Amino acid sequence: MNVLDLFCGAGGLSYGFAQHHQVVCAVDNDADALRSYRSNHVDTIVAKYPIEKLEFVRVSDRAMQLCIPGKAPWLLTLPDIVVGGPPCQGFSMAGKRFFNDPRNNLVSEFCRVVNALEPPYFLMENVKGLQINHGAVFIKQLHEKLPQYDIDVREFNAADFGVPQKRRRVFVQGTTRGKEHISWPKPTHKGSWVPSSSVINAPNDGHHLVFVMNSFKTTSNAPHYFLNEPAKTVTTRPQHLYQTGDWKVTHDISWKTIKERGYHENFTKVRDLTVAEQAALQGFPDHYIFHGGKQSQLKQVGNAVPPSLAMAIASMFK
Repeated sequence: MNVLDLFCGAGGLSYGFAQHHQVVCAVDNDADALRSYRSNHVDTIVAKYPIEKLEFVRVSDRAMQLCIPGKAPWLLTLPDIVVGGPPCQGFSMAGKRFFNDPRNNLVSEFCRVVNALEPPYFLMENVKGLQINHGAVFIKQLHEKLPQYDIDVREFNAADFGVPQKRRRVFVQGTTRGKEHISWPKPTHKGSWVPSSSVINAPNDGHHLVFVMNSFKTTSNAPHYFLNEPAKTVTTRPQHLYQTGDWKVTHDISWKTIKERGYHENFTKVRDLTVAEQAALQGFPDHYIFHGGKQSQLKQVGNAVPPSLAMAIASMFK
């Protein structure tokens, strides 16, 4: 099948789909992310423009035009699947008109492209803030935007698909009414998660753990994980490897007890995790290339769809 990737970023979703399908075109407006994308997806046509300024026109059952301001239209293969992860931070209250919130404009743009091209399928990822008590409202409003599709929503944990990271993401699948629904993939690693030690260059000896400091000034309340378990959700922030000193991590002691006994006060920072390590925690292969400064690369990694999870979902489209 042919795939169009909107909001492609560095290409995690595309990488997964490319293992089973042909990604014919990808769109984003982040220069560094698209440099990374081009280095890893050399056969895909890439457009660096804000999606709001692009027009997609279905010209036949096999072709579409991508119209870019000031340029001649590009004639491209019509996609069978439109995929993408449009940011949508404005879904926070039950009953809120989701698509009237300006922060969700890019979700509306995704719907605009789907309506213009009428692919048999679409897949939307990363619906932030979509909680179970708001899901019915969102789906109802999505149906209003895309009435010709049957819509199904599923949440997955990337760790259940062999990614050494506990990362929950929501996927919205659309199937043209009358077509057979695409099944969701079954977890391959549920109950046998891959530990973060598999990709972090440090001994899994019970004396090392990782903190995601973000705005925290001390390790007292910062998110953390031990090397004998999957990582916490990888964000755009750097992560820091610490050593516990004489004390050894065990499963029968809680973080509350660690703090009460003051163990954490003797932890010492060893180093920052490398971009390559954080990318590996996302499930990117070792050969994947990222461009830009360190913070830009961390942003690309943290915003990506884990390729292994994308691959599992892509395999269900046949």
